[in-house]
Amino acid sequence: MESREVTNFTYDLEQRNVRYLYALISEVTGRPYSEIEIFAFEAINNETLRSHLRVMHQDPLRRQFADERLKWGRQLAYYILVRAMKPKVVVETGVDKGLGAIAIAAAIQRNQRDGFVGRYYGTDINPDAGYLLSGEYAAFGEILVGDSAGILASFQSPIDFFVFDSERTPQYEALEYQKVREKLTDEAVLLTTFAHGSSALLDFALESGRHYLSFRERPKSHFYSGSEIGFAFAKSSPAGEIPSAS
Repeated sequence: MESREVTNFTYDLEQRNVRYLYALISEVTGRPYSEIEIFAFEAINNETLRSHLRVMHQDPLRRQFADERLKWGRQLAYYILVRAMKPKVVVETGVDKGLGAIAIAAAIQRNQRDGFVGRYYGTDINPDAGYLLSGEYAAFGEILVGDSAGILASFQSPIDFFVFDSERTPQYEALEYQKVREKLTDEAVLLTTFAHGSSALLDFALESGRHYLSFRERPKSHFYSGSEIGFAFAKSSPAGEIPSAS
C-alpha cells in the first residue's frame, strides 16, 4: 500500500482483528457487542470526517508526510469508547497530527446531539501538533502545549477517559499514570498505545484495583506490524445503563 507517512503510521485493520476489538470494547464498557458495531459503523461511514481530513491535507507541506484517506487503526477504539462511555472529560497525551483528537472530537460531537456534553484535551510539546483539530471539531477540544506530566499535575477536571501516547518509555508512562491517579473518576478507562513495549499500565491497574486487557493490532496490507493497546478499567456498569446526561 502506498503511503507518504514516515512515522505514526495509519492503517486499516484486518476484518477479524476489528471484530476482536469490538468484543474487547464490549467487555471494557459493559455495552452490548451489537451497540459497539453501531458506533463503529458511525465512525467508518462519517463522510464529514473523511472530507475534513482530505481538505486539511491539501496543504503542500502537510501532504508530504500525511495521507488524505482516513484509515481507522486504534483511533477507531477511541471513537467507540467515547460513544459508549459518554465521558465528560477526555485527555490524550501525545497528539502528533491529531487523528486521535478528531476521532474523539467527532464522537463527542455525536454524544452532544444525544444530550451528553464532553470535552477533549490533548497535550504535546510541539506547538504545531494537533492541526487536524480544526473547523467544526475545534469546538469540542483543545491542545495544551508543554510537558504532559507537568500539564497533568496541574489539570483540574476529573478525567473519564485517559489515552497515553506520548514519550514511549516505561518510566515516563508510569509517571503520567501517577499524575492522573487522583483525578480519575470511578468509572474511568485508561488506554495505552505502548503495551508492546511497557507493562506500566498493567502495573498501574494491579496497583489501583482495576481490570486490564490488551489488544494487538493486525494492520491490513501494511508493512508495520501494529501496536499493542492496553486497557485499564473498573468493573463495567450492567449493559443497558448509560451515564446521565445531566
